Amino acid sequence: PPQAHRDLAFKAMAKGVHVFVEKPPCFTLDELDQLIDASRRSNVITGVGMKFKFAKPMRQLRQMTSAEQFGKVVHVQLNHYASKPTSPLWGLDSTLRSFLLAQAIHTIDLGVTFGGGELCDIESRVQRHGDSLLVSLELQFTTGASVSLLSGTMFPYFEFDMKIVSSNSMMVELNNLWNITMHEPEHGTSATGPGKRWRGAWQPGPLDSGYERSGYFGELEQFFHAVRNNTTYEASFESLRPTYEVIESICKADAVARPDLALSA
Repeated sequence: PPQAHRDLAFKAMAKGVHVFVEKPPCFTLDELDQLIDASRRSNVITGVGMKFKFAKPMRQLRQMTSAEQFGKVVHVQLNHYASKPTSPLWGLDSTLRSFLLAQAIHTIDLGVTFGGGELCDIESRVQRHGDSLLVSLELQFTTGASVSLLSGTMFPYFEFDMKIVSSNSMMVELNNLWNITMHEPEHGTSATGPGKRWRGAWQPGPLDSGYERSGYFGELEQFFHAVRNNTTYEASFESLRPTYEVIESICKADAVARPDLALSA
């Protein structure tokens, strides 16, 4: 549970031990700031298990969108469908915060990653029906990029997809952390002819291991690399601060909209 991640991280950092914990590392932005301060005082490398960011298809997607011919990222659309949790976790009294920390933290983090620059505006709305909820989120970044996210527990099962639109009229689409499809004004393979609706596709190879494809291998490999070379790890405590800012904003906005839930947001 997050309280164990938080407390054990404090103890390890106090002894100068590098720390890698599963997500979420803590419950609130205030707790995350305390972890960040402790890591700076101890001068240790910290890491959080944000495996979506390190999944092989996601690494491929990041490589594609950073290419000069792709252009600037203008908009990111993220859909993260889930069916749980429908009740609070880890001793919390908020199902919303439990869901954001258990599930949507991955997708929010991806939005922050691909949005680039500094987060400058957050708008959100939470809808409820029975024990289930929907979260709609809009983010704006200093790069000019925008991010739209739809998530929640009002779905029959887990599904994930994202689309990234570029300034060069290209769009790259990722389905369920597996297939990547590139849509572009002019397809790069001349054998396809002059038709406008050809597209390029990529997916993991049949021999790719599940651990590498899902991100478990990549997150640990890069953490150990950071420790060996005394460099900052991409998914450090500090890197998650914008993600936790978004989580706090969603909970606070919902508490204002639903005063009866203000104490449990």
